[in-house]
Amino acid sequence: MPAPVLNSSSLNVDDEIILLSTGNTVTLGAFLDKEWSQPATRSEPLISMCVHTATDALTDLRNGPSVLRHSSQGGEVARLEEQLFYEVRRLKWIRYRISKALDTPWFWSHGEQTAITTDAREHCLHALSATVHSMIVSVERQITELRFHTSAFRRLPVETLIKIFRYLYPVPAPPPVDCFGCDDDPYPYLAFKQPFLAPVHFAIPHVCKTWRGIVNNCPDLVPGLRITPGVLPGQLEYVVLQDTETWAASNPFPLKIVLQIGRDGYPCVLEDGSEMTSTAIFMNRLLTYASRWKSFTLFTRIGTYEPDVLAEIDKTTDSFDLLEEMVFAITPYEDCGYEERPTLAPFARAPRLTKLTVDCVEPSRPFPYLFDPLEFHFPWEQLQSLTCTGLAYDILKWFEVIRECPNLETLHVKNVKALRNNSRSRAATITLPRLKCLMLTLFTDGDQLLKVLTCPRLRELQFFQAMWTGRTLDAMIQRSKCIIRTVYIADVHFTAIKMALINLIRTTQGVEDFTFDSWDTEDWGVAAVLRDVCQYLSLQTHGTPLYFPDLRRLTIRCPAPELEGNVYRTLAQARVEASVMRIPRTRMEFRFNIPQMTTETRAFLSRLSSDGLAEVYFERMPITVDDVYEEFSSDGEGPMDVDG
Repeated sequence: MPAPVLNSSSLNVDDEIILLSTGNTVTLGAFLDKEWSQPATRSEPLISMCVHTATDALTDLRNGPSVLRHSSQGGEVARLEEQLFYEVRRLKWIRYRISKALDTPWFWSHGEQTAITTDAREHCLHALSATVHSMIVSVERQITELRFHTSAFRRLPVETLIKIFRYLYPVPAPPPVDCFGCDDDPYPYLAFKQPFLAPVHFAIPHVCKTWRGIVNNCPDLVPGLRITPGVLPGQLEYVVLQDTETWAASNPFPLKIVLQIGRDGYPCVLEDGSEMTSTAIFMNRLLTYASRWKSFTLFTRIGTYEPDVLAEIDKTTDSFDLLEEMVFAITPYEDCGYEERPTLAPFARAPRLTKLTVDCVEPSRPFPYLFDPLEFHFPWEQLQSLTCTGLAYDILKWFEVIRECPNLETLHVKNVKALRNNSRSRAATITLPRLKCLMLTLFTDGDQLLKVLTCPRLRELQFFQAMWTGRTLDAMIQRSKCIIRTVYIADVHFTAIKMALINLIRTTQGVEDFTFDSWDTEDWGVAAVLRDVCQYLSLQTHGTPLYFPDLRRLTIRCPAPELEGNVYRTLAQARVEASVMRIPRTRMEFRFNIPQMTTETRAFLSRLSSDGLAEVYFERMPITVDDVYEEFSSDGEGPMDVDG
């Protein structure tokens, strides 16, 4: 459910001050509208939050610092922080003097100029520099701890922190920029657009070190964060590994892990003399906590890689007692000398595993060792949610996978190859007796799947950049004898599916939630299609809507200019009158994201809400990555400001 508009004007506290730290204050309006703007890849936030809940959370955040500010300890804390800062400046000056001395073949001792050998001089000065550097790090750590323990965030309830972060950072996956993991990680994370599956954990990209430190020290929040090792050569890999082991050992909570494999890994020599890639070492250490894994996501880069990580999983003898969800986005790999191909058999010992995403990235050239998804020993029969994605195979291969999952309740088929006209073969019917939600994304011929499915309990249809015909969809619904309650259609070529959409409206009478989202479509004829949809939904007979009579929520997102002839007002009025006349009385819920809606239409819809006749929300505009970069550039800053 998308969040309603939440800005400074709706809270009426635009001029109230948030005291973030000493000498750093911003208005609440700036807090909401600028400082914490988060790039989003779609117009609908994934985490819902009503206005009152968000107001309470932000009120707690605003009032938090005053507790320390007006306490007797406030002055002592400020003086201690000032002393620590002075010590850091002093040590950095010493380090600077040492660096200059490295370029000088002599030094002064008791007023006399003394020369030393080059080797001895460099050894002494480097050792002294390292000592001073460690002292600087120690003092800076004291400052960080002092700020953390005296921060208002430390005393905020965990529930409040969760509300704030889930509202401010509702991104489902890292965007295709360097936004996660190590601050110096040069490898961008793969971006997977999954518009329908809200994450059970939330990410924190574009966040300064101070915020990350606060969250990492809130144990109830830590299990909801991603663990992302920066796969880099040298000591940084070991530092990340050590930090992660410390994190996992110090938190008794179930672990939710996201691991990305970089380029081929980097060779590391273990104590026993054997070799492993650094990423495999990371997996080896994480597997010691296998019994605490709750979710596991594995990304691989496009290209080849040595499947050491998968081999490490095969070696483990531990059971995944808490594992509930896995995401495998795996690139095909070449023959790398393994006698046996990885099977991931230990995951078959995961009694709670019910959600699985398998993404088979299309190889850039033929690979002799392109794996088959069914080669992996997943507990297919116990899965309740399955996402099949990737261009490595056509739809027939995914049919084989789906047949192994008779207990599915959610099926998402995404970005797979359709069969060519001259190579289509009649596939056997697939019956999924428990399926409730069917999602098609980036699928040019959805009919190929709809023709073979029989789903008697199907309640929800979602199409995102997917094409289908009305006759095939209607035949599937009739064959399954199911009642569709939710329909979500987004960013398709609406002109091409106009007749199929109208047929869906005319033949599917049980729909309660309908979404028409054309925000990212490039179809110039979308306005005409939307007009026809609105007109059909406005038709009545004896005070009852002719189509979608049970509709409770209507969402329309369209960047095109408002339709002429008061189409939205006519639609809203007809639906409100029908809902008021129902017994028992119900209230319609409208959600609009139409930036060029006229003032008259917006005022009419607002009156429906203020009079209690309907619930009307005007969703906020989606923020793009380009918008954020432009905003930061205008301020002379960058979104990767890691120093806070």
